Amino acid sequence: MTKEERWQRLEALFHEALGLPPEGRPAYLESKCRHDSALRQSLETMLAHAAGEDRSLANAIQEAAEALVNLKERSVTVKPGDHLGDYEIIRGLGSGGMGRVYLARDRKLGRNVALKLLHSDVMLRNQALERFQNEAVAAAALNHPNILTVYDLKDAGGKTFIVSEYVDGITLRQRLATVGRMAIGELLRIAVQVADGVGAAHQKAIVHRDLKPENILIRRQDECVKIVDFGLSKSPVLPENVISPVRTDSGFVLGTLLYMSPEQMSGAQVTPASDVWSLGVILYELACGRHPFISPTPSETAAHITRAEIPEMPLNVPPALQRIIRRALAREPDARYPSALPMAAELGAIVAADWDLSGDWKAEVTYDWRGSDGFAEKCTEVFRFQLDGNELYGTASFLGTKKILIDGKLNGTRLSFITKQRLVMDTTSETYEPDSGGFGLQMREVEKEEIRRYRGRIVEDKIHFVLEIYGGFSEHVPIEFVASKVT
Repeated sequence: MTKEERWQRLEALFHEALGLPPEGRPAYLESKCRHDSALRQSLETMLAHAAGEDRSLANAIQEAAEALVNLKERSVTVKPGDHLGDYEIIRGLGSGGMGRVYLARDRKLGRNVALKLLHSDVMLRNQALERFQNEAVAAAALNHPNILTVYDLKDAGGKTFIVSEYVDGITLRQRLATVGRMAIGELLRIAVQVADGVGAAHQKAIVHRDLKPENILIRRQDECVKIVDFGLSKSPVLPENVISPVRTDSGFVLGTLLYMSPEQMSGAQVTPASDVWSLGVILYELACGRHPFISPTPSETAAHITRAEIPEMPLNVPPALQRIIRRALAREPDARYPSALPMAAELGAIVAADWDLSGDWKAEVTYDWRGSDGFAEKCTEVFRFQLDGNELYGTASFLGTKKILIDGKLNGTRLSFITKQRLVMDTTSETYEPDSGGFGLQMREVEKEEIRRYRGRIVEDKIHFVLEIYGGFSEHVPIEFVASKVT
């Protein structure tokens, strides 16, 4: 059984035991944990918390239990085509313990937005509503390209919802699921953006308190990072008693535990250094493909978070990045970065020093050029270009002779450019000759415009390109090639 499966089993057994009367729980635990003393110990600890030994954690666990019990009873609050004020629902985007997110059309401004709606049963709990409002107020106080922009907090049709920008992308958790362990170049570019965004919140005296891969979006278009879900944040624009120290999304207590700082787990005062800890855990997970402290049970994981040494990192993780991660994961808050801003600056210095993309690049690709008339031949193209900051410019030799000027832009780990050229080809056609009464061949020039779209993605110290050709005389088959830096 994997660690994740064990966690799921633990959560299921806990909620089953929680639904039993106290006098019936020992027999239940004996039947379910007869051969697993560690599992039983964890369940007994969690049940003791729920019974009142630790009210802050008990509130969170009870909220999770209520959400799981009621989850099947919740009906879909809206459906495609429904209207909430000026917004028309297009489709659902995802669901969590507190609510569901929808893609909608702002009919007044003519743009797509995301609507986050509370579940109907959650709306009945005052603390949940306060947290929902907290998320809107805290995020609206921030204006940064790496923080999801919140437009408004609305009530319409008996529903409360947050209106925010729509991000067409995936979560960092989803990216991790596809790559396992992230390439260092990509890691650094994502890490700098996350730290910049969190640092901007820290400048406003806002502590996120729930940073995790699920709350980090990566936009497909340009890999721009967006930090979401400020529902747990501590902000000077809100009353101090709005939220308890450890509250989290309904049903996500165990998942969030993995990114809590030691002081946050104990219910102590949180500071920007608590977010720095969470960032350190995320960076370790990106660099190593595993969580630094995860164990089979929550109690063991909590113990490792508070006491265990940081596991060794792979040799390909640059020493400078290892130092940043280790400082971020210092047990004492005073030993960490005071906020995410200096952490972002040091991450940016690694990008500038060890992953500088500026300079001359070269690529050569040979492929089968197939004309629309069936003619085929080998074609070799040579690309030479320079990267200067975010600017790309250079030439491509087409069919060995024709030079094409290229220029483009670098956005995060991606770059793209388009070339257009007029191509002329001699063609022959059969024509009728009235004077002779027969047929002959006539030679003529045909001119067509060819458009080439180049899309590149930076992986470590290479740029992987996909070339797509439109128009012209050739068949439109995508061509892949790799560019290397000229040393």
